[in-house]
Amino acid sequence: MFNFKKVKGDHLFRDVDDETRSQVVEKIIEASTPRKSFFVMVAVSSLVCTAGLLMESVALIIGAMLVVPMLSAILSVSLGMVVRNAKLFFRSILVVLKSFLLLFVAAFGMAIFFDMPQLFSYEFLLKTNFKLELFIVALVVGFAASLSFIRKELSQYVTGTAIAVTLLPPISASAIALRMGHQEYFLSALWIFFINFIGIVFSSMAVFIVTKFHHSEKIVARELAQEAKFLDKLTRKERMHKWIMEGFSLVKNFIKR
Repeated sequence: MFNFKKVKGDHLFRDVDDETRSQVVEKIIEASTPRKSFFVMVAVSSLVCTAGLLMESVALIIGAMLVVPMLSAILSVSLGMVVRNAKLFFRSILVVLKSFLLLFVAAFGMAIFFDMPQLFSYEFLLKTNFKLELFIVALVVGFAASLSFIRKELSQYVTGTAIAVTLLPPISASAIALRMGHQEYFLSALWIFFINFIGIVFSSMAVFIVTKFHHSEKIVARELAQEAKFLDKLTRKERMHKWIMEGFSLVKNFIKR
């Protein structure tokens, strides 16, 4: 049965309150926190997407696009710019860069184990000239992605938005093109990724501005402080584990003597 209480109104932007903004900030920062599990999923998605491109399997490509968590990191870049929080912005840019490098390295590594085809079947991803429609699609996707984070009743469509984001296939395609020695395709694929990245950032910034996220400075600062404590806690555990293993090693070497 339809629950009218869960839907505040039929306005896209007008009824976004402080509580909603707080939840969105928390969701975006948490989803883009640079922890090991985040980068593991980045690497896995790259391996699956590259295999899908080389095996001409659309199912594998779509599955990889569902797994990759890069969209939240890009939205956090937009949020950092709107809120004018340098810490969030540079932290998010660093996460995106690390994710990009990991995606590319994993894709190139996967491509090494495949026999390269004579003709790359996904050349539609590697157009050499700028196409306005690519940028328009990226703008639309960025709008839909940020809106699905803000509107609770649209949150079920985040998965569909993730499929529409053409961020992962161009990176995998660029690695395959480099493996095949096609410099022109390699640069074209990276250019397509850059177009999509800029389009998503611009449109999501527009949505965050209209929904007044620039008033959420304190919320962002609070969430970043909590994230820092979480990451520091993980670091302390890793240091403790290292010290314990070193202690065991010293005892073992002492006994051998």
